[in-house]
Amino acid sequence: MFSGIHLDWIPEDFSLTAEQFNEALTYHLNTHGPPPFGQLHTSLIDRSTYTTFGHGEEVPWLDMHSVGNKPRDHGFYGAMDTLFHLEPPYPAINFEPYYTGWDHEINKPGGETPIANSDRDNYFARAQMYGSVLSGGLAGHVHGTAAYDITTTGEPAGARPHIWEALKYESGNQMQHLKSFMLSEGARYQQLQPGHQQLHPNKSEISQVRGLDGWSLMMMTPEKDFSLLYLENKAVLPEISGLKKNTSYTFTWFNPRSGEWLEATELKSDRKGNLKLPGFPDGSNLSSKDWAAKILQNE
Repeated sequence: MFSGIHLDWIPEDFSLTAEQFNEALTYHLNTHGPPPFGQLHTSLIDRSTYTTFGHGEEVPWLDMHSVGNKPRDHGFYGAMDTLFHLEPPYPAINFEPYYTGWDHEINKPGGETPIANSDRDNYFARAQMYGSVLSGGLAGHVHGTAAYDITTTGEPAGARPHIWEALKYESGNQMQHLKSFMLSEGARYQQLQPGHQQLHPNKSEISQVRGLDGWSLMMMTPEKDFSLLYLENKAVLPEISGLKKNTSYTFTWFNPRSGEWLEATELKSDRKGNLKLPGFPDGSNLSSKDWAAKILQNE
């Protein structure tokens, strides 16, 4: 991937406008052509490339959309859903989600700054990862830490931990489990579409847009035979609507902290296509931890 410009901040007095950058990158495309090896051309961005630049013929140099930088909370997910439904479709990704170990005003979901590499700190990165991908970011995800500028030998750590410390953060290790989860049915993940509105409820009473607790997210195939879910910390156990009527499904919990699949359960939708989920693995109806899950129609 190639980012034609690092545009995660457009200060009025110290930057070209988005329109001027678009004009320059369009001129570069027309003069020199696209990247020589077929790289996707995108831009690191504040909020969304779509709201900043537009789509299609408006931005001829851009062939991959992204969100990032602000807001590092639930506010990303609506923007990602919008990118997913654009025509013609482009791949989309969250390039700058929550960064573990970073004490900065734009990196405070719900106003919190957890201790670096604590369970809460790693949870925020994990929740942002599954939430972004299951909101339509099927191109993948980027993991970041406060050591993004590679603070190294002879430099004080301060607000930037040394790179050898940030490399030990558990959030980076947990990224591998996203791959195990999304590719558990091979290439079938490419057919998934956002379906959060089919979860009832998809938010708990304590959840807030500026936080990362209490939401439930889901993608489902148009054939209604394969779904992936992610339920944040403090999410309420939802019921799913819009499935096939009177149909048998296999439901399996997935632990996003360890990458472990739990024992599968056989469930059946009712005559309206609704499906009640089994209780959370800890036996509660309000999650004390985040969980993911897979639903497959039985043959």
